[in-house]
Amino acid sequence: HSKIPFLFERIADYTELLMPDDLLSNSSILVKMRDVMTKDNCQDVEVIGWLYQFYISEKKDQVFKELKKKPAIMKRVRYLETALKNSKSDDNREYAESILLFSLFIEHVSLFSQFLIIMAFNKHKNMLKGISNVVEATSKEEQIHGDFGIDLIKILQKENPDWFTKNYHESIQQMCKDAFEAESEVVDWIFENGELDFLPKVVVNEFLKNRFNNSLESIGIEKVFDVDQDLVSETEWFDDEIIGTKHGDFFVKRSINYSKKTQSITADDLF
Repeated sequence: HSKIPFLFERIADYTELLMPDDLLSNSSILVKMRDVMTKDNCQDVEVIGWLYQFYISEKKDQVFKELKKKPAIMKRVRYLETALKNSKSDDNREYAESILLFSLFIEHVSLFSQFLIIMAFNKHKNMLKGISNVVEATSKEEQIHGDFGIDLIKILQKENPDWFTKNYHESIQQMCKDAFEAESEVVDWIFENGELDFLPKVVVNEFLKNRFNNSLESIGIEKVFDVDQDLVSETEWFDDEIIGTKHGDFFVKRSINYSKKTQSITADDLF
């Protein structure tokens, strides 16, 4: 409630969450769930996701409406719109520029400061484990998408070297600086109520600069930021999580996969 008062109203105590009003009436959420979530419908676990999206749809709209009032968020939106302005262009060079900007700055950088912050709570405080798992999976996908875009740009560079002139490189570098300014203001907004002792804001900003530099250098454009490598080294664990392949420890990891047809197994089944 204290962080997002427009979304969560204050409650008396935990019993309001465990036993909400109207729980046992004929119009309660439990009755509706029982009628809708039949055995056949629940064979596919996606029904849970659909139900949740429907359940939070009004609150989601309210959250997005409030976010649009934040200058930092709208500045990011404007630079993202600039990057995508030619995404439907019939001109091959303009369309290629959209792919370049989308791959370098959106897929490779735009959400990664938030990914870093959320996963840091899990690493340093053992909090937000479930959310952190989702963020880790999403981060891996974003990384793959960005890498694919970079490979595509390299092909375009070989096929159309006249597109990638010195002036063009300089324009991309300037867009990179604009993108960092927008992203750093989002970081300022995230930390407006204070720093995290395990992840200072300056570390997050150096992390962003490093990712922007790496994006530019991946397609042969000179980096634009001086980076404090000592601060960046404090986030190396994040890249290990995103790029590395994990092997679960059977003895300490609890499976989080859904089982559609769970069965009991007896000793006779095994031997």
